[in-house]
Amino acid sequence: MKIVIVNDDGYKEPFHHDFVNHLKKLAFDVISVTPGENMSGFASAISIRNEVQFTEYASRMYKVHGTPVDCALIGIGLANYFWGKPDLFVSGINKGMNYGPCVIYSGTYAAARESSRQGVLAVSFSANETSSKLNRKILDGATLILEKILSEKFNNKNAILNVNFNSVLSDKLLIENEVINKSYNLFNVPNIKSVDEGIVRYSFNKKFEQLDFFTMIGLIHNLNNFSISSDDYGKFKDWLSKF
Repeated sequence: MKIVIVNDDGYKEPFHHDFVNHLKKLAFDVISVTPGENMSGFASAISIRNEVQFTEYASRMYKVHGTPVDCALIGIGLANYFWGKPDLFVSGINKGMNYGPCVIYSGTYAAARESSRQGVLAVSFSANETSSKLNRKILDGATLILEKILSEKFNNKNAILNVNFNSVLSDKLLIENEVINKSYNLFNVPNIKSVDEGIVRYSFNKKFEQLDFFTMIGLIHNLNNFSISSDDYGKFKDWLSKF
């Protein structure tokens, strides 16, 4: 199976290399395309005013002087050059969770959404692992989901599968669309007490808390976040029940 894999944390991120090496050991053909520096929070930004440079730094592994969406487009372009249309597009594994309102800001999710718009089935992976290496449980969980997607022919081209792993809590599986309160803001407005320095630091809304789960899987529309038809969602739940 031929997979394009990107991230938004940059080409030096150990999570990404752990996942790529794991997939290669399982005989997946992989093209990795990642930003030359950390691009977390760049969402759907794209370099439309300049040429975008990419460099191969290892076999079929490229760093891009651009955004995660640039990486998605270049990755699919490279796949077309080497193979033809890839079987699957993977974004991640991101260092940090991406669910609920967070996907609006996430470069990891935005790259997957761009792939879906280009007609390539996409899945976005994120984890709250705090170590420098992904633990085996997360690697195995991500691999299981990829194998299920490919073998069970999950081919809803109108949606992105958004998967989050919580490395420290229970083995519970949650369905994102059923548990996320979408109405709250992710970030707080900064409390400015002085304008002399002109510096602020944003803080997360405390409602964005860890839930008790190991794996959360959501189905998100590739154009409008969370806007999934009941028919699509029903098919998704049927597919998910096979785990």
